[in-house]
Amino acid sequence: MEVSRASQTHQTPHAGRIGAPLAACLASGGIDAVGVDIDRRKIDAVNAGTPPVPEPGLAELMNGPLRATPSVREAVLATDATFITVPTPPQPDGALSSRHVVAACVAVGAALRDKPGFHVVAVTSTLMPGGGATLERTVADASGRRAGDGFVLCYVPEFVALGTAIRDYLRPDVVLIGSSAPASGHAVEGLLRRVCENEPRVVRTTFATAELAKLALNAFLATKITFANVLAQACAGLSGADVDAVTTVLGADRRVGPAYLTGAMPFGGPCLPRDTAALAAVARGTGASPALADATLSINAIMLDQLVERVVDALPAGGTVGICGLAFKPGTDALEDSPPATLARRLAAAGIRVVAFDPIVSDGAAVGVELASSLADCIARADVVVLATPDERWRAARLGGRPVVDCWRIRGTEVEELAA
Repeated sequence: MEVSRASQTHQTPHAGRIGAPLAACLASGGIDAVGVDIDRRKIDAVNAGTPPVPEPGLAELMNGPLRATPSVREAVLATDATFITVPTPPQPDGALSSRHVVAACVAVGAALRDKPGFHVVAVTSTLMPGGGATLERTVADASGRRAGDGFVLCYVPEFVALGTAIRDYLRPDVVLIGSSAPASGHAVEGLLRRVCENEPRVVRTTFATAELAKLALNAFLATKITFANVLAQACAGLSGADVDAVTTVLGADRRVGPAYLTGAMPFGGPCLPRDTAALAAVARGTGASPALADATLSINAIMLDQLVERVVDALPAGGTVGICGLAFKPGTDALEDSPPATLARRLAAAGIRVVAFDPIVSDGAAVGVELASSLADCIARADVVVLATPDERWRAARLGGRPVVDCWRIRGTEVEELAA
């Protein structure tokens, strides 16, 4: 369970991929932080001053006032605010399950029964519209207190990306705070401003507005990626057309911007596919059209099918595919909805031998493929090489004349024959 809590003097964030960077950033702002997790290895790592998860820049922040415990009660009693950063997994209809958040709120509320004074509960986990109001009642029932009198609950969705989480926490573009009363977000805003190195725009609004905004932002990014990928396909069929030049023109317009506008791999990871499907579920539930979100997901799936076909077409009979990069992006070990990992599984399921290398991923069994000991080992064992993530270390790799599927055009065209 990921529970994080914070105050002007104490803090409790979780030791996971999102909670650990949050805890470390709070501690870097001079706030005592207490992380809560059920994974003893992560707890021991935090207490030893080492990163419990791989995240660039995290190790440098582990020397602040930060510790970890398995006890929600201990953390709540020792601090003045709690950040809840537990997962909200998707359900079959695309809506997000808040069962882990509810469990965390019950545990926090139970501890508040024996804690005097005021307490702030900030939920950062992504919620479906209506979730914040329900969780506020959950904490009230578990604590025996009334919202606004003894505690406040705010929805403070994180707009951070794995691989850049530290930077995103320290220099956010926007801080979004949803609550049942405008004044409820004051303590959370003051706390986060202590951590921010910039002056982000702070938007304080209702639960429902904040919940929809979080889903909408990730769904928009997924749509933007898909739009660029469609352009890449069009350019591949047009003589003399260059997708990077096309997206450069689009990105130069201030109404569009260059971020997430590289025609390359299908989108993936733990957030964009999930939140796009969740927005489609919201649309269906409110009578709005889910067509755009559904089309984005559908086109993304088709593009992954086409990537599998391109790799198979480039592979000599009986050959081995070497995949460079398994996580959905460099700088993280996240394999959830990772296009490179899905590619590896699909090829292996088709009876094709696959060997992969990722500088952070160490569990090949999670993907069902062999892991090479190094980039050079992966290439040496492959008959066709797939550069599946935009990792700069692939640029200088010696491929020995092997065909390469360069998904991000790191070395040139998408499929090329390179000399040693």
